Amino acid sequence: MTDLFNTLQKETEEAMSKQKVKTFVPTTYHDVEFEPQSPRRSGGEKKLLRYEESLSSLKERGYERHPRPAEVFTLLADSLEEKLTPQDQTIVNDMLSSWGEWLSVAWERQGNILIAYLDPIGLVWDERKTIYTKQNFDCTSDHPFDFSDKNSQEWISLRDFSDDFVVFHYGRTFNNLPAEIQQKAYILLPPEGVIRPAGRGVYYDWYDIDCYVYNNRASHGVRPVPVKKSPVEKKDSK
Repeated sequence: MTDLFNTLQKETEEAMSKQKVKTFVPTTYHDVEFEPQSPRRSGGEKKLLRYEESLSSLKERGYERHPRPAEVFTLLADSLEEKLTPQDQTIVNDMLSSWGEWLSVAWERQGNILIAYLDPIGLVWDERKTIYTKQNFDCTSDHPFDFSDKNSQEWISLRDFSDDFVVFHYGRTFNNLPAEIQQKAYILLPPEGVIRPAGRGVYYDWYDIDCYVYNNRASHGVRPVPVKKSPVEKKDSK
């Protein structure tokens, strides 16, 4: 009887996991317009800013937010598979030329649960306490993940994470990612009770996502792709 119960429980958990992967559809790079080049300093090096400074700066440049994780990694995956237009490949080349970049996601660990906040605003760096604090904090949506078997502040291979986490952040299941991402992607989780904005890559670790205390990153802004009106809509709007 115990074996039967354990089998049924495992099948239920697997079914729920598959349902999560199926029902959550992350936005990809097709849904947004990327800033062609990361901002530079006068010497030509990428400008590195704290998260809230970077968000304010990109809005001044006419963009809406940092790119979400799946928007970045579907772009990088298609680059590795040689599927990009020359224009999109130029963006990837700039993105991978140096320094890690901010993503439009923040992570907060609460015991065995990791909460991923999409498009966070109101995260302010406290220099004295060396932590990010919530000030009028808001986000587009929040997504909890069970991390009862994962340690914080330890680099963990992406292959050790559930598909719902991988799809949320990388836009594909692990098995459908290019081999280079499968082999090189690692995740670094924030400490217990701490919220931090996450970024892609530390120096040249291009496929990692981390919440390391690394408060200055480069960035590319994104904004929604303009919706093209159909001929009927154009006629009606006249």
